[in-house]
Amino acid sequence: MSESPYKSPNAATFSSPEGMRSDQYNRGDGTIGRKLNFRGFSRQPKVQVRFHEEAWVTLKEAINAIFRGEGLWNQEELYQVASRVCSNKEGNFLYLNIYSMCESRMIEMADHLRQVDASDKGIFLISAQQTWQRHCSDMLNLRNVFLLLDRMYLKSEKHDHGVRSLYEMGLRLFKERVATHPDIEHKIISGLLLLVEKDRNGDVVDKSMLKNMVHMLLELGMYETSFEVLLLRRTEEFYLEEGNSLIGSSDVIEYVLHVERRLKEESERAALYL
Repeated sequence: MSESPYKSPNAATFSSPEGMRSDQYNRGDGTIGRKLNFRGFSRQPKVQVRFHEEAWVTLKEAINAIFRGEGLWNQEELYQVASRVCSNKEGNFLYLNIYSMCESRMIEMADHLRQVDASDKGIFLISAQQTWQRHCSDMLNLRNVFLLLDRMYLKSEKHDHGVRSLYEMGLRLFKERVATHPDIEHKIISGLLLLVEKDRNGDVVDKSMLKNMVHMLLELGMYETSFEVLLLRRTEEFYLEEGNSLIGSSDVIEYVLHVERRLKEESERAALYL
């Protein structure tokens, strides 16, 4: 068979490796293949951040703003963000982060109270009252932002945190970290007992503060265990001493009238404080 007169213009290239381009290779069957060049990333690819983690950055700053006493001009927007996190079934993530921040906040409050001069029990009680009122205000503001967390997650039975609201969580933390701290509880109780004694002696006392602090103990579940027992003991000692002194200096009618007046005062005092 005679040689074909047709000759491909690229035949030399096909038969000679030296004639191939840098992006080509010889497949070994007379055909040319093209190389695939892989280029490295010019920068590391970004990992997609999940929404609840990204949202927490914003919500965390909002909580810090509440703790600093700043107003939340975008409260409705924050509520929507928090609600979306809850709707994505990340209530546990949200609760644990809020709990951690509130716990740190309580520790700061306790440290502040411990540094207040306790030699003047009135000044210490004023500071304790302010701390309690600030805490209550903070927790109400938190609840406004995380309302759906209360309703969808904490009020359900799908967790084991032992609380049914953020406010209840706040009460528990305040009691554990602040009110029952050994350096604080004793000063609060002794200060209140002193105010009650001064009130019985006719001295001018801040009855509004006394009422607020008694209500604090009631809300924290500390009234009966920490205050009432000592109050009843001091009351017994006070009137036993007063009664003994009046027996020798008053006739029966004066004594009975004094007892009636005291009973009325104690009844009014109980109604005012409780």
